[in-house]
Amino acid sequence: MEDKQKTAEKPAKGEKKPGSKGINIPPYLAVMLLILGILGGYAISLMINPAPETTPISDANSITGVAYRTIPVTMVYTNDCKSCRQTNMVEELFKVRQIPYTIKKVEAGSEEGKQILARFPDITMLPTALVDSAKMQFYPPTKKNFDAVFRESNGAYVVPELNLDPNNYYPIYYLDMVPGFCSGDKPSAVLFDDYYNEAYTKQRSIFYDFARDFNESADIWFSFAQSSSKDTNSVLGNLFLMCASSQGKFTDLERTMSGIYCNNPFKGDPTILTGPEIGGCWTLSDHYGKPLTQVELDIALGRTAIDQNEFRACYENKEVMYNNAKKTAQELGITRSRTFLIDCRETASLSELQDSFCARHPELQACNKTGVPDASAPA
Repeated sequence: MEDKQKTAEKPAKGEKKPGSKGINIPPYLAVMLLILGILGGYAISLMINPAPETTPISDANSITGVAYRTIPVTMVYTNDCKSCRQTNMVEELFKVRQIPYTIKKVEAGSEEGKQILARFPDITMLPTALVDSAKMQFYPPTKKNFDAVFRESNGAYVVPELNLDPNNYYPIYYLDMVPGFCSGDKPSAVLFDDYYNEAYTKQRSIFYDFARDFNESADIWFSFAQSSSKDTNSVLGNLFLMCASSQGKFTDLERTMSGIYCNNPFKGDPTILTGPEIGGCWTLSDHYGKPLTQVELDIALGRTAIDQNEFRACYENKEVMYNNAKKTAQELGITRSRTFLIDCRETASLSELQDSFCARHPELQACNKTGVPDASAPA
């Protein structure tokens, strides 16, 4: 437990934003960010030109000193999360808006932490900040934001990590295991993404390295986090991957799809996915940016060792699957592409996936090997 004022904490391992034309933000998140007033400006306008809160003088109370207006924040974190930090976006938000605050850090497994969790059942993920709601009256714009977005309970706003900083990804830990993915005895990693997301394409080699190392010792799943794909063909491709995932064949179908999608049209073979094609899909392939057609998806499926009858049964429920995937991402607060859920407990970015996974499973042989993996080798 730690108690301090305006503490600047060194960021945990985060994900640096790759070069891209923009950030794909689901509509429901865009609304939330607009409400918070920091869409697109989190790292730019607010950091460079912060707009401090103006504090009105209360007619009911003449005490307007900084000490009286300082907002107490209780930050609940957990040591069970191997990669999580002990703070969240509230500190960054208060700093850029120049709102004075004190912070008290409480580990969830301590006696005080257990009491807090019992008192605040709305806390479902960590780290979560409890922000004194009475003191927020001194900062009307931010209070209005909080009223619109966060739940208030027992005199505090319950503020989880929203990962609003586009330059870093901060892991989240769920107090209860996320249902629906961890059905076996193996460790698991679920990718919440969109196959056609540009950032995923440019980091595909990182995923292939992970899949090559852990495909035998871990279950690797896929859930369609709708961000880029809006047309029928691109949605179908993602639904194909979800049905393959239900059979434990996500990585297999993903590679056969990528063999077509990233194929070098001059001297490539769509049945063989090479290292240069993986690393330069967006420059080598004339298919890049054009979703695979139904015919091409069927061809990729035919090249994958998969139970066709089981696949068809899954695909017949594609509308239910689509809606369930969207609902799951929303309920878990997953707002970023390339987000992995490890062991149905802890999230990680793609760039930090192997480090976070091995922090939870140091006993796995692949976590102790040396050498640089070859992404072009079969997963």
